[in-house]
Amino acid sequence: MYATISYEPETPTVSALRAKIIRSKSADFVSFIKPIVEKSKMVKFKGESEPKCEEVFGIPSSTYKVRSEHKLTERSRNHHRHNWSAIRGKAPISTHQSFCIKFSGGYGSGCHIGCDKNQDYTHAILLPAGEILSILCDGHGDDTVIDLIRSISEEEWQVIGKAENPMIAMEKWIQGANVETLTPGSGVCAIILRANKNGAKYWSVGDCSAFIWKSTKDKTPILVHQSQHHSAEDPLERLRLTSRPGAGITQERCMKPTPRTSIGLIGKNRPHICFDIDNIGQFDYGRVLLQPTRSCGHTMPGKESVTGGPESIKEWGFTIEPGTEYKILMYSDGIGDLVHPSERENLPIEQNAIELVNKAMSEWAGPIFVKGPCRMGGCNLSACSEGGDHGKISGGMAADDISAIMLTLGKTS
Repeated sequence: MYATISYEPETPTVSALRAKIIRSKSADFVSFIKPIVEKSKMVKFKGESEPKCEEVFGIPSSTYKVRSEHKLTERSRNHHRHNWSAIRGKAPISTHQSFCIKFSGGYGSGCHIGCDKNQDYTHAILLPAGEILSILCDGHGDDTVIDLIRSISEEEWQVIGKAENPMIAMEKWIQGANVETLTPGSGVCAIILRANKNGAKYWSVGDCSAFIWKSTKDKTPILVHQSQHHSAEDPLERLRLTSRPGAGITQERCMKPTPRTSIGLIGKNRPHICFDIDNIGQFDYGRVLLQPTRSCGHTMPGKESVTGGPESIKEWGFTIEPGTEYKILMYSDGIGDLVHPSERENLPIEQNAIELVNKAMSEWAGPIFVKGPCRMGGCNLSACSEGGDHGKISGGMAADDISAIMLTLGKTS
């Protein structure tokens, strides 16, 4: 068995020596872990020296330490506080929900924060024989399905994680809850990944993203795989959805990232977003309008998803090669809306999920270059008031919920 250390007002009493997963409701893991390490009496501290968690937990500090250049500025914090209050009123401001983990063959971290509807979710468990199951979800519409997934117990995750196809197993769990989720927009896009010392495999539904790099000693990491979005942007997916009796796809103005070099050299390090009308609006299923994507949910009580089905789950896996290290990055569109897939050839400079989430929060809060008028209520300015069709929203935009998981498998030595 393994032990989990969770954030509590007081120092947890669980033995640090047995911990393999550490969870925190904070982006500051160092101040959270330090008293636990001190309590273990394995490491002595001098002043503000960093906890030696490698010695106590076997978890590299790169999975939890947020370097100074990747911490949120007060300006970014205020931007998201303002937008949160506009959406949620006096509801408590969402905070980082984070974990770092060590398993047979690797280690990693996950983080999510609710900047919009608070419908993103990251989770991880250890399975028998040292395997890890990591879960990243992005809810849409109302909270029905994402709240169901949040309610899955650790024991139930164990059953789901051992299944041949954990995504199907999770959907069967949702069906077993016997709750109607065929309501406007209610559903969840998700990626579930299972990994061990020999390799990894993921199962995906919807528009969450997965990227995998590999490297050998003294070699630059090479991108070897990126996931394909399972949404109506894909002509085959659009055909699959519209083949259902009485179904259709509506048109609406959408937002999608474009390469950051698409507007010349102006603001090349800032997000570039295109607002345009495309045939990827909403899935018209008679009495309801649904997100046009393969999704967990979108179902009558106890029935299969009307946008889903086992045949539409995308999966991909790899076996670890000797002397090779693999980096796996998964994220929701709170990051994906800012980064065009073509810009993911190189491994991000951020070293863990918390830094990635902070980077996205900072970019939503800073200047964003756009093509086409937004007309979506995403800002209080005319996006095209500067430079004709190539506008700049100087004060940033209201962010989506943001989540990321970053894992390292294998080794180069």
